Amino acid sequence: MKNLAERVLPAGALLIAAAGLAIDLRFGGDAFARAGSLMVAYGVTLAGREVYLTERAIAKYEARVDKVEATILDDEKKEVTPEAFSRIAKNRSKYRSDRLDRVGRLIYAEIGIVVAGTLIWGFGDLAVPGS
Repeated sequence: MKNLAERVLPAGALLIAAAGLAIDLRFGGDAFARAGSLMVAYGVTLAGREVYLTERAIAKYEARVDKVEATILDDEKKEVTPEAFSRIAKNRSKYRSDRLDRVGRLIYAEIGIVVAGTLIWGFGDLAVPGS
């Protein structure tokens, strides 16, 4: 399931572009071109924040897993089985895979927003008649 930020990022960028276009058509000026610069700032800020928060959560998770592994190894009364470490490794592998998928989707959304915003920023005044 997609994260809220993965849905909000493109929707917010489209809203910024639509609002800029509507203001430009209604009142004139360079609102559409300026909306492009806002889209770039919005895309970089929101996607960067989400990637940072994801990586921070991963670091916390891996620290907890390391504590569990240390507890297992330090407990001399229990016999450590290879299956215990296999389960931890599989769980960690799935978690890393999910993280890479999510971060990849965020980065692709950010790239699209930054490119679209930059094009609107640079050529938005040419796209709106009467600007």
